[in-house]
Amino acid sequence: MSGTEEEIAEEMSPDEIEQAAEEDENGAQDRDGAQEDAQPEAAAAPRSQEEIEALNRKLEAEAVRHSKRVAEIMGDDFQLLIPSPVDWTPGFLFNVPGMLPEPEQVAALDAILGRAGLEDFVPAEDVEPCEKCNALGRTLTGSRVEGQQTKPCAKCSGSGFQTKIAPLAPVPPIDYNVNASSAGVIVPNQPIAADRYGRPYGHPHYGLEPANVGV
Repeated sequence: MSGTEEEIAEEMSPDEIEQAAEEDENGAQDRDGAQEDAQPEAAAAPRSQEEIEALNRKLEAEAVRHSKRVAEIMGDDFQLLIPSPVDWTPGFLFNVPGMLPEPEQVAALDAILGRAGLEDFVPAEDVEPCEKCNALGRTLTGSRVEGQQTKPCAKCSGSGFQTKIAPLAPVPPIDYNVNASSAGVIVPNQPIAADRYGRPYGHPHYGLEPANVGV
């Protein structure tokens, strides 16, 4: 101990000294316990199949409860909602024009899924939007049967686009009034050559073997 600690110890009674020693010991134990608590916890063991199935049952029950509560809150407007196709836990979207996801929200979803946004693509040069179906790929049938209100566009086969047809090059007009100066040089018909025996074309034995004609 230092000189100051010795002076303090001389002024303390034996009981006070013993109590101080116990407090120091307890403090050291507390510090050791705090250090042990600070150690990183071991990784949790993976869930068993039974635990996973029990968790799924709880989530399904929560989804039912949440849907009922949303219906209670929305009242008649609940029919305007549709389940969100991308939410793991239950969520809803407004299925009305003007309240659908904003382009920024769609772009954020595309980024999460690793898909390129439409603004990243280059327009195709060999196709054009189908004007028959307004590039939607489907046209109205007039049917009132559920699921039969539209059908694939007959012009684009449901693709929403069609191949561009290149315009035909104009055919230059033919001038039938060709004068002698613009006409090409006319080459007279050339006479047919004599056969290999020297007979001119038109000879009665033209092209025949001499042994066959006696000449």
